[in-house]
Amino acid sequence: NRTSEVLGATWDELNLEEGVWSIPARRMKGRERHTIPLSKQSQELIKRLYQIRVSPFVFPNLSSGKSLSQAGMSSVIKRIFKDKEWRDIYGRPITVHGFRGTFRTWAAEKTDADWLTGEMALAHKIKDKAASTYLKGELMEKRRRLNQSYSDFALDIQQDNSK
Repeated sequence: NRTSEVLGATWDELNLEEGVWSIPARRMKGRERHTIPLSKQSQELIKRLYQIRVSPFVFPNLSSGKSLSQAGMSSVIKRIFKDKEWRDIYGRPITVHGFRGTFRTWAAEKTDADWLTGEMALAHKIKDKAASTYLKGELMEKRRRLNQSYSDFALDIQQDNSK
């Protein structure tokens, strides 16, 4: 999701029993609630973070008590990969802004996920009026499988990069 949506995540938006993160409409660019099926890896990480929580925010700024800033997120990524640059599947450096594009490109080129599932995973508005009128679901199971595949892929990349 968008950086601001991630940074503003609060513990009460997460439901680990159902394995979802529900972002309220007021925090979404399109002003519609967006529910994200969490991968197994995401759920495990969130459970560990919950044990050491210090704020209502999942990603707190320990100095201010607010959420981490966009600059703070960029700084974290730079520190994580201080020894070598983190690159996407085309060799381009990954930035905070580039996560969405990397996910969408990976989904289109490396999976059999249909176009609509990829678009809904990113909370994109469906511009086809007829399609958006008749589509009432959220494709949660398809999106859950896609998110799990992406987590598996990212973990494989991370393990390869640590060698």
